[in-house]
Amino acid sequence: MIQIEGHDNVATIEQSIILPLRDLYGSFQWEYNYYPLFTLVSQETGKEKTFLPYTMTTTNAQRYLKFGILIMSGNEIPLIGWINLGTKNFPYGLYDLTVRNNNSQFNLNVLLAQNVIWNGLLNLQEDPQNESIQFDEYEETQNQQVYITNEYQDIPD
Repeated sequence: MIQIEGHDNVATIEQSIILPLRDLYGSFQWEYNYYPLFTLVSQETGKEKTFLPYTMTTTNAQRYLKFGILIMSGNEIPLIGWINLGTKNFPYGLYDLTVRNNNSQFNLNVLLAQNVIWNGLLNLQEDPQNESIQFDEYEETQNQQVYITNEYQDIPD
C-alpha cells in the first residue's frame, strides 16, 4: 500500500509515489517515453481523478521508479501533477490507484491510454501533527451498561 500525506495548513506539498516497476521499465510492456497516466478512485465517495505525475525519477530504475505529485489547495492542473486531495469529494482515506502506459504527454483520457502497468491501494492520510480523529485508550476496568432497546417478539398469524 502506498502512503501519502495531505496537509490542511499548507498550500502545496510534494509527495512521492514509489512503484516497483523494474520488470516493466524499458520493456515492451511499458513505453516510458511519456509519463504514465495515474487514476485515483476514492473508496469512500467513488469519485475518480486522473492525472499525470509532476516528476518521474529513473535514477534507481533497476529497483523502482519514483513519481512526484503536488497536492494543492488551489486550482488543480492534472496535466502537470497538481491535484486537490483531502476535500469533500476526495477525502482522506483509501483509494484504488491504477497506473497506465500513456501514449502522449497531453493525454488524460483512460480510454486512449495503452495497457495497465500497475494496480494497487493508496492511503491518503492527514498530517500526523493535525489528526482530526482522536483515539482514547480503552480501559478494561471500566464498567459499561448495555440497554436493550428493542426485543424481538414473534407475532402469531
